[in-house]
Amino acid sequence: MFNVYEIHKLLPQTDCKKCGLESCMKFAQELMRDKIKLEKCTPLKEKKYAQNKVKLEDIQRVIKEAAKTGLVIRPELCNGCGSCVTACPENAPLSPQASTGKGIESDKAVLRIVDGKVKGWDLDRCRRCMGQTCRICVDVCPTGAISFWK
Repeated sequence: MFNVYEIHKLLPQTDCKKCGLESCMKFAQELMRDKIKLEKCTPLKEKKYAQNKVKLEDIQRVIKEAAKTGLVIRPELCNGCGSCVTACPENAPLSPQASTGKGIESDKAVLRIVDGKVKGWDLDRCRRCMGQTCRICVDVCPTGAISFWK
């Protein structure tokens, strides 16, 4: 998982205040909390920051996806094993294929394997979204592709 310091390193670090905040560190904090849009940092539009902007866009995507349940999926780390799909207690009763990991195709599945990578599917059914503290998918993931933001 990334942190505010890693986000700050990717920002221009000019403290120009064009975003309306007092510093790039404050911008990083607000970005991490999903309280500001990346587009507010106008220096990132400069060509010299292009690679950093792409990395920050990926981070912002993860933050937005994690907003509801705190579930963070890093597809670049996923090997598609399906352990998380199999272990998810909400997936198990959906179909006989749930026990195979990769085979579940129900639209009610919390997690599914799509194109060889885990994807959050129906996150409203995630136990964390229901106020519980389930973390089974994190515990069984052998590559660290799943974590929780909160």
